[in-house]
Amino acid sequence: MSSADPATCCLATCVRDQPLHLRDSNTGMVRASYSAHTPHGHLLTPYGVAFSGYAALLAGYSGWAALFDVHRQGAPTRMEKIPGIVSCVAPGAETLGLAAWTTFAGHISLRSNGLEEALLWRVPDELGGLQGIMHCAWAPDAQTLWTATRGAQRHLVAWDIRNVRQPLMALSKPAVHAGQLRTQFAFDQAGRYLVVGCADRPGYVDVHDLAEEGKLVGSVRAHGDVVAGMAAHPERPLLATASGQRHFNQAEEEEEEEQDYSGFQHFSLYIRSREEIVLRVHRSSTANQQSSDTKPTPITSTTIHDHVDRLQATEESKMLITSTHTADIALPRDLSDHSLEYDPEGINFLIAGYPRYKCPYVWLRTDHQSLIALPENHPLEKDVPLRLESIDCWRQFDIRPWDVLVEVICTALSPQPENPFAIDYSYFENVTVEERVVSTGAMLEFLRRVYLRHYFFSDIVLADIKALQKRHFRDINVLREFQTSSVLRDSAGTH
Repeated sequence: MSSADPATCCLATCVRDQPLHLRDSNTGMVRASYSAHTPHGHLLTPYGVAFSGYAALLAGYSGWAALFDVHRQGAPTRMEKIPGIVSCVAPGAETLGLAAWTTFAGHISLRSNGLEEALLWRVPDELGGLQGIMHCAWAPDAQTLWTATRGAQRHLVAWDIRNVRQPLMALSKPAVHAGQLRTQFAFDQAGRYLVVGCADRPGYVDVHDLAEEGKLVGSVRAHGDVVAGMAAHPERPLLATASGQRHFNQAEEEEEEEQDYSGFQHFSLYIRSREEIVLRVHRSSTANQQSSDTKPTPITSTTIHDHVDRLQATEESKMLITSTHTADIALPRDLSDHSLEYDPEGINFLIAGYPRYKCPYVWLRTDHQSLIALPENHPLEKDVPLRLESIDCWRQFDIRPWDVLVEVICTALSPQPENPFAIDYSYFENVTVEERVVSTGAMLEFLRRVYLRHYFFSDIVLADIKALQKRHFRDINVLREFQTSSVLRDSAGTH
């Protein structure tokens, strides 16, 4: 990677039930997608990925190893069977021409860059082979392969690939707090010292001297939690670490339930007619995100109509999507264009889908002077729709209405929100359990579609999906228990 060459600024990421993505490391946008399928056509989930040279991606799946050409999206150029679920892929030096593939079944496979298998062996059970391998990496000498097993007693095992009958070295590391955590390790430039996180002592990093049979020569405190990620700088004496693990105990489960998800609303939608919707982007969202040194967006309309008051949810102006507390922000009952111009707390847009145009259009109804850039002495035409990228691409690509919403919201707010579709979790606490099951299920389906669009905030949407799934299935269990108890009471009354 070189910042001077934008084509090399990319990352390969793998996510469950998703294709392999090549992302731009500057913007986070997806450059290309690569997918592998079973012989029956089912999408495979990648568990490990690595670059091989400048034009190839190596990806490991459950029972499969795949080779992708970076310049060609879609299916792999070659797939080969491999025993177990691939946990890690580690390409060796270019002169070696081999890559190491490890699995959660404890196998290590050496394969050429074309996926031809050169050697296959298994880590002995006494060294953690029964628990499986979490991570592997080549030492700087390019001849020694190190693997890390998982379990209550982790083992770091070194293998000389010229003779794999016996391990070259084995270090035992207890893993009291994170037996199944995927833990990485790193080497210094000379390959003498091995650095690994301490799973039995959260926050510490151990340094082992490989010239003295792996003797522990020091420990350094890096974080407050278990150190999992590890990477050494290729040229300087610097080490990057990442920490974090999932704690499963009652105290933290209760703390998670008591989290405050309150915040400012980004937008609201109101039905004006069968073909028109009013999108209201709230100024309070902008004011909440800006620092004290940043001036808010100038407001051109200073007069307030007397009939501006708190909006009640009615069939005529029904709120379709909400982010947070809608009762705190008012909208005129009259949704005419003239009324929308005098809204001091919202930036209003009209979204219309007239059949004769074959695509939707968006009109700005407030803040024309501040949001629309016009040449000097050019007249302002308020009835001309906005020029949006999502609208221009409507007929050529698979554009969805929420693509338009994202573009409009991110354009209207400065700075743009981290997640335009933020969820107000307190809303679900104010409805009955029956309504909550339906609403969370509908919201999960919507968030699933949003997540599959690969926005810059997809990771935040995924976190919301996980939180909503937990609430959804919890409420389903409550309903089942209630129905069971009702049936028992009815049967008892009948007898």
